Amino acid sequence: MGGILSGASNAKQQKAVGSLQFQTSQSGGVIPLVYGTTRVSPNLIDYDDFKAVPSNRQGAGKGGGGGKGGGQQYKYSASVIMGLCQGPIAGISTIWWDKNIGALSSLPAAVYLGNDGQAVDPYWQTYHPAKVLGYSGTAIIVANNFAMGNTATLPNFSFEVQGLLSLSGTNGQDANPAAIVSDFLTNPRYGTGFPAANLGDLSLYSAYCQALGLLLSPALDTQQEAQQCLGDIAKLTNSAIVWSGGLLKIIPYGDQPVTGNGTVYTPDTTPIYSLDDDDFIAQESSVGTGSGLTPGGTALRTGSGPITGGFSDDPVRVLRSTPADANNSIQLECLDRSNNYNTAIVEAFDQAAIELYGVRRDSSIKARAIVDPVNVGPLVAQLLLQRAQLFRNAYQFKLGWKYCLLEPMDLVQINDPRLGASALTVRITSVEEDEEGTLSITAEDFFDGYSTAVVYPKQSGAGYVPNWSSSPGDVNPPIIFEPPAALLTGALEIWVALSGGPGWGGAQVWISTDGDSYALMGTVNSPAAQGLLTMDLPPHSSPDASNALAIDLTESQ
Repeated sequence: MGGILSGASNAKQQKAVGSLQFQTSQSGGVIPLVYGTTRVSPNLIDYDDFKAVPSNRQGAGKGGGGGKGGGQQYKYSASVIMGLCQGPIAGISTIWWDKNIGALSSLPAAVYLGNDGQAVDPYWQTYHPAKVLGYSGTAIIVANNFAMGNTATLPNFSFEVQGLLSLSGTNGQDANPAAIVSDFLTNPRYGTGFPAANLGDLSLYSAYCQALGLLLSPALDTQQEAQQCLGDIAKLTNSAIVWSGGLLKIIPYGDQPVTGNGTVYTPDTTPIYSLDDDDFIAQESSVGTGSGLTPGGTALRTGSGPITGGFSDDPVRVLRSTPADANNSIQLECLDRSNNYNTAIVEAFDQAAIELYGVRRDSSIKARAIVDPVNVGPLVAQLLLQRAQLFRNAYQFKLGWKYCLLEPMDLVQINDPRLGASALTVRITSVEEDEEGTLSITAEDFFDGYSTAVVYPKQSGAGYVPNWSSSPGDVNPPIIFEPPAALLTGALEIWVALSGGPGWGGAQVWISTDGDSYALMGTVNSPAAQGLLTMDLPPHSSPDASNALAIDLTESQ
């Protein structure tokens, strides 16, 4: 019967464990760079004071049956220092350890935010002065004489870290991507060493992300190229990275004004040039050399002059991809802050394209910098889907040196009667210059309004998550009794029936004869069925087959 604790057990004598077991302790690993607010697993960087203390009491059997005396019990403790990430951080919110969830106050530990020149821990300064370090610039957790119970293993910790720039967004948790890029490139301590003078104005990019709510919380915890980090951020925020005039710029694809979160984004959708046959330079072919009027002029296109060969017949080349090959389903692997930062899959799809061509799914996008799969994730997925479905044409043409101010993300108009293009607005995606100063330009379609997505309501897919650290409440008044002789194996025993409220899952039972020193009697792992009589039982001779015993068992259910 669950919750019944009695005497004897044949438990074997336990041996004390000689060293601490822990989750991760890695030398030479990457110190994570955390922006915004996300969940981070620590790295054990030092420990001492490992102790295995015998309990000096006999452990009894487990709940449900019993015997007298168990094996020798040991209680373990150690002082540990765990590294989190690059500092300074703003703080720590939620803590996870094994199956438990709680606030920082539930853990007997000190947090050092990772400021430059941060002070050493006073306990380690006093008891371990030969090895004490301040770990300047690194956020750490220090738990001195941390009690691990009857196992010599540290719990599997993880922490919700309010990292760098967590207050730069509108929700007080996530970071504005423009602020992330600037800090990542130019921070003098942990940045890439990129010159601040070569970083362009990111105010337009910042306004775009802020107005749309495209806020991120990336945790850079693996070694990778800086350009990959920047490329991932730009892709998730519907923007392009441009190097022009000695400056690094990030320009949004967004083509509609957006007002939100106290910010206004106003895109520039005015074409810089209107190009026609007088502007294009035709490419020389392998047939021979050309003669006649100026290649690329109107006469070349209309055939009004003698052309003996040597030039392509159309200075504007159009490259088209079939819609059957375009991705019509985009899946993002995000994190869900509302579900303990577990992985969440966000999908956007074009049902009409799927019915025509079948599913063409891109599931390779890792978007773990997104921790809001309800608002941010669907918006990003929809924008990526629209680019995959709609922006499939590429235009290639050559211009003279006088158009050297053109750069990627600029808008121009193409006029080409043979292509049926009249004031066709395109967006430049690349500009290359050859040895003679000729500019080879590649552009894509510009559909006004199609680089902005409608945000439809979404719902989080969080399931049931038990909180193993919730308060169990008080134990119900125990029932202590001598069992009938028919239930005993020979020796006299005293049984205890225990139960609690809905959150009660068991308890250790300690006994004392003087109220001062206690011995461990045993462990109860499930509640006993106990309760109160709801009415008196009338007297009757034994056996009583007439009266029913009415009991309310609510307190133990």
